[in-house]
Formats: sequence, structure tokens, C-alpha cells
Amino acid sequence: MVSIILGRVREKSEFFLICALVISLMKGVHVSADSQFEPQVQNQEDKAQEIKPSEEAYQEVLDFWFQELTPKQWFEKDPRLDKDISERFGAIYEALLTGDLGWRVSSEGELAEIIVLDQMGRNIHRHSAKMFAGDAKALNLAKSLVATGKIAHFSRIQQSFILSPYMHSESIEDHDAAIVIRRKYRLDLEWEIKHQQIIERFGRYPHRNALLGRVSTKEELEFLETPGSSF
Repeated sequence: MVSIILGRVREKSEFFLICALVISLMKGVHVSADSQFEPQVQNQEDKAQEIKPSEEAYQEVLDFWFQELTPKQWFEKDPRLDKDISERFGAIYEALLTGDLGWRVSSEGELAEIIVLDQMGRNIHRHSAKMFAGDAKALNLAKSLVATGKIAHFSRIQQSFILSPYMHSESIEDHDAAIVIRRKYRLDLEWEIKHQQIIERFGRYPHRNALLGRVSTKEELEFLETPGSSF
């Protein structure tokens, strides 16, 4: 009697295993013979762990920014572009905020890191305080490229992006330095001067106050009503 029962149990077990295998084939789910029915659950991708080897990763950043995008796209607000940048480079941005991906072994890698921290972060986290989270690291990198003279080896447009963190700084000393550097390399001064004037007047960028939880003064609120008060 026991043997008959065990035989039936095995038959049922095999029946359920066959059913599981059929269902898995229909749904594209893997079932191992060991577990009998073990559907693989697709966890959310931890994109930060999928970052490509250093040189390939930073070259992808440079190719995207300087070849795929047009100059107009660098500065316009486009939700579709923001989404694309977030999907392609969001994990890299997060990784660079807290660590070093080994890009600083070359000047091109340092430029790519500046692009991600200083530019792409603004696309990825637009309308959020986190869009400014990479500014300090980007500025330190920019100052290093200037101090070592490496900035001289880049094209004029790349030099402008290297100096962009100075423009985003809320320190008047950084803006004063940027004016000197831009004159040295004969770069455009228009937008740097406009930013510098706001910092000279308020000591900060009033248009950031709401995102950063800062209380705006009456003068700042009046200024924010004028054209060109934010970037």
C-alpha cells in the first residue's frame, strides 16, 4: 500500500513539474529541474554596477555630449532629452557623486567627469536640489585642470565646459578667477559676466532658493520677476 501511495505522489510531482515546464516555456520563465519550479524574478537593475570599464565609459560621455548633441541641445530644456540622459548616464552620475571611477588617469576622463557632474546632473535632476549636488566636485576638477595647465590642450568649446563649474559657483572669487582665465584663453565672457553680476549683487543665485529651501529676500523676489533672472 505504501509503495502504491508513493508511486502516486511521484506521478503527481512529475505532473506538476511538467505543467510548470510548459508554463515556463509559454511565458519565457526558466525552471530548473533541481527547484522544480523557480521563476526568475526580474529585479530592478542596479545600473551603478553595470558601468563599463573606465575608458569606454568616459569616452561614451564625450561622444554623446560633443558629437551626438547639437550646441542648442546643451542648453535647452527638453524633457525627452532629460529622460534619455537620465537613462543612459544616471547611474554614472550617482557613482561619481560618491566615488571615483578611475577617470582621472587622463585629462579627457577629467573633462568627462565635469560634463557628468556639472551638466548632465542638471538634466537628470532638473527642478530638484540634487541637480547641484555635483557642483563642488566638478569645480575642484576644473581648478585642477586650470592649475596644471592641462586646460590648454583642449578645444575652445571644451575649455568653456571645463570653466562652467566656475560659472555655477556662488563664490565671487570663483567668478573673478573665471574672468581672468577666459581672457587668457580668449573665450567668450558674456554669460560669465551675467552670472558674476548676480553673485556680486546677491551673493548667491536667487533662482535656486526655492529648490534649496532658502528664504528669498524682498529684493531677490523682485529680481526673480525680471527677464533673465534665472538660467
